[in-house]
Amino acid sequence: MEAAAKWLDTQFAWDNMISGYNGAKDEFWGYDENGKVVIYPMSDGTRTVPGQSAMMYCSGPEYFSKVNMPSHRIEKTTYCNEYDAAGVIEKNSWNILSKLITFNVEESTQRALLHAEIDKYAKESLANFIVKGVTDESWTTYENTLKNIRLDEYIALYQTAYDRYVEANQ
Repeated sequence: MEAAAKWLDTQFAWDNMISGYNGAKDEFWGYDENGKVVIYPMSDGTRTVPGQSAMMYCSGPEYFSKVNMPSHRIEKTTYCNEYDAAGVIEKNSWNILSKLITFNVEESTQRALLHAEIDKYAKESLANFIVKGVTDESWTTYENTLKNIRLDEYIALYQTAYDRYVEANQ
């Protein structure tokens, strides 16, 4: 446990979080005269960061108090604000599908019943995975139970409704 805590402490050190995501310090990023992080442009001009994978743990306000927003983020933020003001951005992407498709009464009833059982099982399983951990056996049981409570049928309901939408809008 102590070794794991030391490892996490190292991962969440500020320089390690920045390096883990943006690449090596001095090659891909550094500090400006005010002590804020500056993300350097890539030499080929195609992207700003090398796209590393890392843990990053801090709030948005804390991050931007320590990092100068790189140009690609400023550009994206500008577009997102414009799209949001125009009502184009959907806050929750799953809403997009539910706004496009419709279910008939029978499909809607079946979807609601299946969703209730699947959602309950998924939430209970997630809690168990967090508390007890995940083993190959527990994951296989999870997958088999999802099949038994007809997850495939639930997905098929959405696929049918989506296919109907696509056909009607060709």
